[in-house]
Amino acid sequence: MTDESGAVVVVPAHNEVSALPRCLSAIRAAADNVAVRTSVVVVLDACDDDSSSLAGRYGPDVHFLPLEARNVGAARAAGFRHARTVLGQAGQQTWYATTDADTQVGSDWLLRQLDAQATASEWCRHWSTRTTPNTTAACADRKSG
Repeated sequence: MTDESGAVVVVPAHNEVSALPRCLSAIRAAADNVAVRTSVVVVLDACDDDSSSLAGRYGPDVHFLPLEARNVGAARAAGFRHARTVLGQAGQQTWYATTDADTQVGSDWLLRQLDAQATASEWCRHWSTRTTPNTTAACADRKSG
């Protein structure tokens, strides 16, 4: 990824005040191991616990977004939409990831994803000169994503 690259991690959460600190600490540790700016969007979906009290405790790149969808898919979509529009990630080469609020990712979690993305991009650069229906479609998906 280039200097104008970034990563966004979306975390849908419903009443996860006890799990979010471990989750966010693990994501921050994973973000510290990559050479791109990483933003986190925690989508508080219909939370009636104290989850919103965690806002501001994990630095300026961790954003809390309230939502009343009561649907994990809608929460993820809202988080990605927020990242593209509000955080200014649109127009940059951005890697989007998601994890659950009750999960602790490994410290190499983002690094492995970004390495895989770089490998896939290199594969597309190499094979794009050999046009077959399979390689053309796979690489077109990578360019539009």
